[in-house]
Amino acid sequence: MGPVIDHQAVERFKEALAEVKASGGHVLAGGEVIQEGDLSRGNFVEPTVVTVPETSWIWDRELFLPFVAVMPVDSLDEAITRANDTEFGLTAGFFSQDEAEVKRFFNEIQAGVAYVNRRAGATTGAWPDVQSFGGWKGSGTSGAGGGGPWYLRQYMREQSRTQVRG
Repeated sequence: MGPVIDHQAVERFKEALAEVKASGGHVLAGGEVIQEGDLSRGNFVEPTVVTVPETSWIWDRELFLPFVAVMPVDSLDEAITRANDTEFGLTAGFFSQDEAEVKRFFNEIQAGVAYVNRRAGATTGAWPDVQSFGGWKGSGTSGAGGGGPWYLRQYMREQSRTQVRG
């Protein structure tokens, strides 16, 4: 895992951890700024998983950090409703072996990048140069994504060459 973007991101991380503790939430994994060894010279934080009450501002901000809040739900209906009940819609992930659930998730989730049964890969959920990446609602501007199969090619300078030898 690489560093977060800058010192302000580390401060956001600390602020989010303080909110978890103040709201009565719990850190399930991670939760530390790395300040030892070679990594102490950069902006490194542990990937972090937390629980927080529904009233916490953690649910209402895009932190752009390796920081995720989780909560139990009783049904797929509740999960989709809660996931869509936000002004944001960058990425959404889901784990299921039930094809009807998977289809429903893809059809109803309000996110620019959606994935199912994906344990690892790009942090955005989209494979660079294969799938486009972009958010919906407050996480994007137009609903159109970038970074798909033709995205990198737009920065290349092409030249067609023909040589006839005679």
